[in-house]
Amino acid sequence: MSNSNQLVDTDVEWATQSDVNTLITGGDRRSRSALARFVHQRSARCDGPFVVVPGAEPYWPSAAGGTIFIEEVGDLSGDMQQKLMRLVERDQIDRRDLRIIGATGQNILERVESRAFDASLFYRLNVIHIVIP
Repeated sequence: MSNSNQLVDTDVEWATQSDVNTLITGGDRRSRSALARFVHQRSARCDGPFVVVPGAEPYWPSAAGGTIFIEEVGDLSGDMQQKLMRLVERDQIDRRDLRIIGATGQNILERVESRAFDASLFYRLNVIHIVIP
């Protein structure tokens, strides 16, 4: 097993054993989606809903007790990034019962550096970062 695969395995294990927001990058859309579902199914939230959000409209209420998976978080408009940021902040204040897993095939750090993606939101989603080789 290569070092990069061992790192992915370790990060996935951490993500399944914790309840923090997670960012998945690299790989293709299908592998990111499958990994997000795997993390949810192996987590303490496995009995809650797994709500896939394609990035257009928020479906936050339907994810209570489960996981929101944002398929292409890197494509979110500035307006949607603000809405998601408000959700993350409210979750921390109100202790809403949900977890966010975001995924992107883009170089999200470049998007943060170019200010196309909100740095505060990045750091709140990037608690655990799983990079698919």
